[in-house]
Amino acid sequence: MFVRVYQLGSDFVLNSKINTLSTTRMCVRSFKMKKKQSRQSLVTNTQRALEHFDLHYKPVYKDLWPSMRIALLTAKKTCAIMNNFAQDDKFNKHFYELGAIDIIHNAVNKQLQDIKSKTPTNIEQIERKFVNQNIDNQFDELTDDSDDELLDTTEREKANVLTEEERMNIDRTNLYSFVPTKTVYSENESLRLEESRKSVYTPMDVKVDIIKPRKINIPTDLSVMSFPKGDVQNFPSPKLDIPHGVLCHFMLDAASILPVIALDLDKGDNVLDLCAAPGGKTLTILQTGLPGSLTCNDISGSRINRLLNILHSYIPQEDREHVNIHSKAGSYFTDPIFDKVLVDVPCSTDRHSLLVDDNNLFNPNRINERIELPKLQKELLIAGIKSCRPGGCVVYSTCSLSAAQNDGVIQDTIDDLWRTTSIDIVVEDLSEMTQLFNDFYRFYNECRFGQLVLPSLSSNYGPMYFSRLRRVG
Repeated sequence: MFVRVYQLGSDFVLNSKINTLSTTRMCVRSFKMKKKQSRQSLVTNTQRALEHFDLHYKPVYKDLWPSMRIALLTAKKTCAIMNNFAQDDKFNKHFYELGAIDIIHNAVNKQLQDIKSKTPTNIEQIERKFVNQNIDNQFDELTDDSDDELLDTTEREKANVLTEEERMNIDRTNLYSFVPTKTVYSENESLRLEESRKSVYTPMDVKVDIIKPRKINIPTDLSVMSFPKGDVQNFPSPKLDIPHGVLCHFMLDAASILPVIALDLDKGDNVLDLCAAPGGKTLTILQTGLPGSLTCNDISGSRINRLLNILHSYIPQEDREHVNIHSKAGSYFTDPIFDKVLVDVPCSTDRHSLLVDDNNLFNPNRINERIELPKLQKELLIAGIKSCRPGGCVVYSTCSLSAAQNDGVIQDTIDDLWRTTSIDIVVEDLSEMTQLFNDFYRFYNECRFGQLVLPSLSSNYGPMYFSRLRRVG
């Protein structure tokens, strides 16, 4: 009886030791998990964005990336769009006194000087042009390129896609290193791999012509004041023009005006701004004085409210009558009734993602939204093209450095339209704009289908990508 009691006591002591050891191990594991979660919580959304950009932008921009990185982490530079609906000229004069320059007038003067430099200035040049006219006409007939719209051979070779052999030899390390074989991933890891895969742009063969427009049409009624490169002073806050009840100028990243200029606006155009809110580009369109009507759309009700606030602050009521506001999905617009369409799509908003932690796209809970971005962007661009009449043009733009969201979306859209529709489009080469506006912006010259403004400390605008597609059928 004594022995049995002893055995029970021993079992009790042993079990107590086991339970204590098990509890200790569980506490240690719990502590480690909490410590790991605490460490993860210390990583901000802006830091996650920076890690993502370092991973995907450095291989693309190489030696340019360090300076771009510093500029993105620095407060952006703004311009002042002068309100044509206000009559107080003292702000224009004050800005000139501060050393500001009108970006638009500067570009117009450069364009005029360029035209003048190409104009014959003596009889000999005129005679030489006349003598060579027959030869030029014969050459034009043979090449069917009398308007000099197609790029020359060298430029076409640069713009053309890689050959099949070149594509086989392309370095795809960035793409395939994310997908090791014979490895099992958690759901979260799989999402991260999918995000990395969709962040890589691989050029492919697409059937499209890249042509040069005859001339960049600059809206001369638009007035945009900017300080020269290297001058980082700020403009004063907008003031109210009391007699007219509108503010005198609007503060904006100056790169945002370039997609509007790329629209090639003409007097009386029926214009669609497919993703209009919060309203900076919409206001810029109205300041040109060219649209006959303007349709603004954004699926977000809160963003539409911001757009309405801007319109009420800058545009008199009688001048808002030809502005139509909608809050619909972009796919709603499919009838080809618009002359010009701006598709300024939702994107990774690189600068905002690096500077503002709240409402940040790189929040871990928004990974599915990031993965679906290129798909959404392509759907919006296709809707914009379908809603554009033949002969009109569509401008696609982002405020991202992502090649997958920029050239990649243009490439996928062209391919999709060629395979599934009878719509015929061409890409218009806007490299002339980089020459007209290089006094104020730093441009990247390696994009295949569009132009890209790079942030820099001396001219801290952008990023801003824009590409113009002309619907020809």
